[in-house]
Amino acid sequence: MTHIAGIYLFPEVENLDFAGPFEVFFTAARMYRRGHPEEELLFQPLLIAENPGPVAARGNVRVLPHHTFQDHPPLDILLVPGGVVSEIMENSGALEWIRRESARATDWLAVRDGAPSAALARMPVFTGRGDRRISPRTVQARVAHYAGRLAGMKGVSPHTLRHSFATHLLDGGAGIRIVQELLGHENLSTTQIYTHLSRAVLREAFNRAHPRSK
Repeated sequence: MTHIAGIYLFPEVENLDFAGPFEVFFTAARMYRRGHPEEELLFQPLLIAENPGPVAARGNVRVLPHHTFQDHPPLDILLVPGGVVSEIMENSGALEWIRRESARATDWLAVRDGAPSAALARMPVFTGRGDRRISPRTVQARVAHYAGRLAGMKGVSPHTLRHSFATHLLDGGAGIRIVQELLGHENLSTTQIYTHLSRAVLREAFNRAHPRSK
């Protein structure tokens, strides 16, 4: 089976960011073909741009894409190179294509930070109606619904899960600085709230188990 690797071309794309991966896919396919002459190519790299015609990469290097957004074959791999992305971030058509193809592809890769991968980072992981990002209230409602339906628990919220997560970590011996980092707290005093919960658990265990606790 040939894996179609689509590499996105856009104005001011870094030359090595798209040419390097293209060469890797092309060479891998060529070397595989040497050992398996009767089989299909392992990879077929394709350069894909929004419109037909040459694309001006960095240094005004003109590159002719194989396909456009409208006529490329289904992609197994989507690769998004780096480059000057200010125009891309304002191009709703390009962002929508990246979002759609990254969802369809088996794998997607971003060559480096600052690439249109920033567009991928801004795209919703969970979508609702019209493929829009789901709201915090929707998350709260779904957590409460499934906690009640599957576990018979009432009043459960996403914050309840954070509390449970932190308390379990502390009860298991994790340091408070580690818990602070995992919860994303700026101030240690915010994380210390959970140490009181953990101490309460320890006190309860002591009162229940130690012969001189009473």
